[in-house]
Amino acid sequence: MPPIRPTVSSAERERVITPSPVVGPDGSLYVLYLDIGEDTLDYAAGHGGRGGPPYAGRFELVLARSRDQARTWGESVGDSRLHAISRFVVFLPPFPSVAGDPGGRVYAAFHDMRLGDPDVWLWSLGPGESEWEGPTRVNETEKRDGTSQYMPKLAVGPSLRLSSEAFDSRIGFGAKEGLPDLGSRLGLLSSDRQALGVWTDTRAGTPKTQKQDIARNRVVFSSSAELSRTDQQRLRYGGARARRGRPRAARAVGRRPPSPAAAAAGAAEV
Repeated sequence: MPPIRPTVSSAERERVITPSPVVGPDGSLYVLYLDIGEDTLDYAAGHGGRGGPPYAGRFELVLARSRDQARTWGESVGDSRLHAISRFVVFLPPFPSVAGDPGGRVYAAFHDMRLGDPDVWLWSLGPGESEWEGPTRVNETEKRDGTSQYMPKLAVGPSLRLSSEAFDSRIGFGAKEGLPDLGSRLGLLSSDRQALGVWTDTRAGTPKTQKQDIARNRVVFSSSAELSRTDQQRLRYGGARARRGRPRAARAVGRRPPSPAAAAAGAAEV
């Protein structure tokens, strides 16, 4: 039996970051990561910690997969045209999100500004398939409206309900002072009846104290016990367009935290 390979990405990829792992229902290992190509602006700190326009090239969203307990790895490129939305510190980059459902479908989400503003996008790869579906724009804001939706987090519930959480406005000391984004993380758990989102929140802080807390919010999905079969399907898929019986886009957006001093996180049901 071959030994476990210590590296997940291929040797040809020189600048890879943000490994995000998940285990499939059959025990397959998946690692979603970014190949940032020739981006020495961020990878080698070419920006010197100063703000400014993001890297102008393109990133690749790559999914590595192992079916033999990490001894060998294959890869699949979900998208090769990702546009960076900001500068970042390579040790604290924004991570893509990956989730798998019990049927073996893998979902990936990340932000991109191919339309001019940062938006959240969703891709999916079916079991045994080589071609990705997507990208599908998740946030329901108007295109090119000057707002930012970024750093998504995915979670799949027991009944295949796919939920997405993302920041909905750029509020933070780094952005305000023109500094690179120092990164942040979102947490998300989803069940058949509710989703719990967790994030870092500055509403109790000031520019002097720079205090942050861990905040949470819960989105409760309406009970489907008294709904018709058609309404149950609409609830489950959040009003999304469906293709071959699978959800394709999120259109239901949850509440934002009430304070403008907080980093706003919105929850979307797919």
